[in-house]
Amino acid sequence: EIAIRNKWVGENLFTISPAFNPDFFADYCNMLLKKNSKACLCGWVNVFAENIDVFLFFAEKNNLQKNKLPMDSETLATLYKKNKICRH
Repeated sequence: EIAIRNKWVGENLFTISPAFNPDFFADYCNMLLKKNSKACLCGWVNVFAENIDVFLFFAEKNNLQKNKLPMDSETLATLYKKNKICRH
């Protein structure tokens, strides 16, 4: 919905997993940024009964410096723990 509203085009992916996987998100996002993508908008949503866990992040190709990836899984895991929105 965010991409449609802003007329963003390109790759998109929807997956189902039992838990937030920072390795998957970092690898997939970095792969796209190394190719033709200018940016990646990624998100994790987990809703179970009254528990809601939401985490969104945005990475831009501008942040790449001499083959340095814009994020690694450890940094992403830290951001997830510190910044997720969680309602119980």
